[in-house]
Amino acid sequence: MAMTKGGETKDDTAYLILKQTGAEITGTIGPNSGKRLQITKGTADGNNVYIEAVVEGENKLVLRLKVDGDKLAGDLKAEGPTAPPISGKMNLSKEK
Repeated sequence: MAMTKGGETKDDTAYLILKQTGAEITGTIGPNSGKRLQITKGTADGNNVYIEAVVEGENKLVLRLKVDGDKLAGDLKAEGPTAPPISGKMNLSKEK
């Protein structure tokens, strides 16, 4: 995953545990298995996946992804009144 924070771009990791029940997505997201946030809103509509996780107060991470076989790809962005300027492109594969 390529992530930009404060104008600097670097490669980073992401760790998601997702469960889908109908159109609802639940689970956790984070940089690794030891540091994760609870998904507070998650939906699947066709191949489109939308995920929100509250970081602090009104600040949240928002993922807008597309399913491609056993992969997810799309955008990550921090949103909220005091959210840091974080954004990125995600290309995720299912852990085997």
